[in-house]
Parts: sequence; C-alpha cells; structure tokens
Amino acid sequence: MQRPPVLAAVILATTFVFPFAGARAQSSGAPDSLFQQVQALDTKLFAAYNHCDLATLSSMVSDDLEFYHDKTGLAVGRQVFIEAIKNTSAARCSENSFPER
Repeated sequence: MQRPPVLAAVILATTFVFPFAGARAQSSGAPDSLFQQVQALDTKLFAAYNHCDLATLSSMVSDDLEFYHDKTGLAVGRQVFIEAIKNTSAARCSENSFPER
C-alpha cells in the first residue's frame, strides 16, 4: 500500500524536524538553577581533584560510590575512590598536599 505524499511529509516532519525544534528552544536564554547548581558542583569537584584536596573530594562523594575506570575497572566505596586518587596523583602532587587520616 502506497502512502499519500502529504502523509509521508507529515511523518518525516514529526520524526526529524519537530524534536530538534524543541531542543533549540530549550537551550536559549539563561541557564536554569539546576544547570547552575550542577555546573558549580562540577567546578568544585574538579578543582578539588586538580589541587589534590582529598578532604573536599571525600566530602562530595557518597560512601556507596561506584566508579568505573576504563583501565582499573570497578571501584566501590568512598575510601577506595579516594585512595585510588591519592595513589595515582602522587606524581603530580607533593606529599604535603595530602592530609593525614
């Protein structure tokens, strides 16, 4: 059964054009408060990592964190995550940067 050209055009427009039109409208204007909150926490997390601030990193992740690294695999738990960062960051951070626990 052959579809009329108008019906085919409506199906194509609904499938390919309208979804992108809505996305464009959402991205205009000022960022919403959720975006700003996520952006601020992202900045804080990576600043703590870049400055070897393990206390801040530790305070930002939960005890039951599950982190998957492409080379070392799954790490479960806050302390495992922090120890992995401490061990891999020793080359770029002085030992004085790591607070004793």
